[in-house]
This record gives sequence, C-alpha cells and structure tokens, in this order.
Amino acid sequence: MSKRKKPGVDRMIGMPAEEDKHQGMLSEMHDALYQLGDKIRKPFGGRGSKLLPKGLQENETPEAQLARTHIETMHGAMKDAKKY
Repeated sequence: MSKRKKPGVDRMIGMPAEEDKHQGMLSEMHDALYQLGDKIRKPFGGRGSKLLPKGLQENETPEAQLARTHIETMHGAMKDAKKY
C-alpha cells in the first residue's frame, strides 16, 4: 500500500514547505541585507577606468550612501541587543 498525503496538502515538487513566522522573518531580513549589499558594492571597472577624468569615473550614488547609513544603524542595533 502507498502512503497518501493529507487532504488539502497540494505542493509542487521542489516547492519548500511552509515556513513558520520566525523563519519567514529571517528570510526577509536575509534578502534585505543582500539587497543593501548590492547597493553599496562598487561596480567593476575596467583596468583603464582609473585613467578616466573624475567626472567619468563611477561615483557612489546617493542610494548607496543611504544604504550605508541603514547598515550602520542595523549593526548598532544588533550590537546593543547582544548586551541583553
């Protein structure tokens, strides 16, 4: 005899099981950190990019500056939480 699934459990193959509340929160935070990382990473310039005039070189965007501030705030909050 084969084992049958419980009624109402329809999941596609390869689809992860439902996360609990805290696993979902961690997944969201992990994704947010990756997105912040994407904003602050410097673009890969070619070997000759340093020969370009300042106006043509890649500069940090205001978005990257905001991301850095947010990272510092979150890092400080986690360090403060560690004290408890």
